[in-house]
Amino acid sequence: MSDNFIYDDVPYPSFTFPQTHPDRLATIAKLHGMTPANVETCRVLELGCGDGSNLNWISHTIPNGKFVGVDLSAKHISDAKLNAKELNLKNVEFHALDVLTLSAETFGKFDFIIAHGLFSWVPDFVREKILQIYRELLEPNGIGYLSYNAYPGCHLRDFTRNIMRFHAKDIAEPMQQVEESLKFLEFLSDTGEIGDKPSINQEIIKQEYLNLSKRTRENVFHDDLSEINQPFYFADFIAKAQENSLQFLSEAEFFSTQTQHFPQKVQEMFERFGDDIIKTEQYIDFFKSRRFRQTLLCHQEINIKRKLEPQIVRDFLIASSVECESKKPKLSGKEVETFHGLKNTTFQMNHPLTKAALFYLSKMLSKAVSFNELIEKSVELLKDEKDADSAENIEITCEMLLKLFAANFVKLHIFQPEMVVQINQKPLVSKFSRWQAKRGDSISNIRGVSFTLENDFVRALLLLLDGTNDKKAIINALNKNPQTKNNKNLPLLMEKHLSQIAINSLLVA
Repeated sequence: MSDNFIYDDVPYPSFTFPQTHPDRLATIAKLHGMTPANVETCRVLELGCGDGSNLNWISHTIPNGKFVGVDLSAKHISDAKLNAKELNLKNVEFHALDVLTLSAETFGKFDFIIAHGLFSWVPDFVREKILQIYRELLEPNGIGYLSYNAYPGCHLRDFTRNIMRFHAKDIAEPMQQVEESLKFLEFLSDTGEIGDKPSINQEIIKQEYLNLSKRTRENVFHDDLSEINQPFYFADFIAKAQENSLQFLSEAEFFSTQTQHFPQKVQEMFERFGDDIIKTEQYIDFFKSRRFRQTLLCHQEINIKRKLEPQIVRDFLIASSVECESKKPKLSGKEVETFHGLKNTTFQMNHPLTKAALFYLSKMLSKAVSFNELIEKSVELLKDEKDADSAENIEITCEMLLKLFAANFVKLHIFQPEMVVQINQKPLVSKFSRWQAKRGDSISNIRGVSFTLENDFVRALLLLLDGTNDKKAIINALNKNPQTKNNKNLPLLMEKHLSQIAINSLLVA
């Protein structure tokens, strides 16, 4: 090991985080009565930006915005600058410096400040400075995103983390520390029954080992073998924020703040908390045993509207990737139709206008449409339904869409990036996604959702989708590629994967 900053010796693997995108932050702020900055021309600061993957992606999607990334690692910043140059991004800059030196005099103020995976891994005095930065560098209507490890869930993580650190304390090489500590966890979880009854400790260790084994070795080294990894109870974190005149706005994943899915007796307990949102959120963590939070903060002076009215969905662009179980659903009438969401989730709907709206959104993939367009197209699908666009039906659809948003079946947006849902004559995948495909197996669509490349054929196909090749040219190029040539099924394979690329919202205008 050298005397360099540890992140220079072992760079942290970076990804795109859709929950940090200004569109997501501004949408949640607007839902709560704030007037956030225009996403298309916003100013964004990212603390602990790593190699710039996240900020480069965001700046790529918002070409008229201004973006600043800061990281203590010279290696990270060097890579971030190189990546931005390769992507020809002119609206982003990166600085290798300590967050302790940041000030409004140096960088000005920002509409959005984000710090993902930083707060729990720095000393107390740095945490205090981070909160001061949010207070001093956020515009009056600015929104700050801060992620951190949370209790009570991280008590289990602490249990295995302490074992790992003890086992690896005499090992100098970072990756060997990871390998040996993981091997020991696996050994502990698989030694067989000890004593008179199965050990609950072994079950905990086994589950934690399975979680850790899915992550990159660099990630495990920095997150679980680091000297500092401080989780917080939500209420304690908010107390620190309030000391800096900041208040809780919401979680970046809005559905995680909802209580409707809890058993009735639990909901009754939440009701007794009244308007105490901090207590409610803390008790949600107790029931979920939450171990990670992505909290949004704003200035203490902001008057936050907690009760959401259904009519508010009219002010947003609306999208959904739900699929109707029936290929030919009965949209008219009160017949029940089943819809499928992410992670094997389902719900049923019998309201005609809402069924039609969801069916239309499914055809738009994840492209967002205005409320007026959604109602207009839905009414067209209900040509045999009398009074489909009555004020009462539209009001019911507003109510249903808000509930589905709270349950994570529908997405609300303010900003619509350039994306298409049809495969045109010369298909185009974003430059950022194609750049990722050259570098590894993980690519992100225009919304920041990540996918793993299925094989080299898909990679080769993606790289050809630069907007200059029609299908004939694509087939010719694939036939010349050593990894894809001599395949009689090339046209069929191309059509199959082009369809999947469109479904995954990877095509842009």
